[in-house]
Amino acid sequence: AWQARWIGAKTRSNPERFALDGADWIWHTNGAARDKVAAGKLYFRKTFEVDSQRKLTSARFGFTADKQARLYCNGQLVGVSDAWQNGSLVSLLSLLHPGENLLAVEGNNLFEGYAGFAGKLVLTYEDASTQILVSDQSWKTSPQAGDGWTLSGYDDSDWCNPDQALPFGSSPW
Repeated sequence: AWQARWIGAKTRSNPERFALDGADWIWHTNGAARDKVAAGKLYFRKTFEVDSQRKLTSARFGFTADKQARLYCNGQLVGVSDAWQNGSLVSLLSLLHPGENLLAVEGNNLFEGYAGFAGKLVLTYEDASTQILVSDQSWKTSPQAGDGWTLSGYDDSDWCNPDQALPFGSSPW
């Protein structure tokens, strides 16, 4: 299992284990070879629903990026990842509300080469049921982001889906 460092209140002395199984390394490469992706930023957005009929008791998002990522939830910066080998694990419970919510990520490929973002959200409800959202080709991407891009009302209709989606654990990661 992948190890992440917890951002928030410490719950134990060792890093919590959080598996990114099911997630893809996503990026928009513009057709470049996997090892020749241009340096630069790429922005990601994903809307999702929190069930209004059930009480949410836990919301954890584990993520990593090659090379850097800044994670926003409903407009709030909640975490960073500076190296794909380490990743981050954050609680989103206090930021989520019933109905539509948004995850937004600013990815930064520092130099030409491999690039990717991978993440997994696990929502746990009071009845012990879970809802899982992973990085995949349903996310939206853009090389540019305007004001409000981290908020759910932002018009991303001209954004595109990632053209790279490699299962987490794929080479070279």
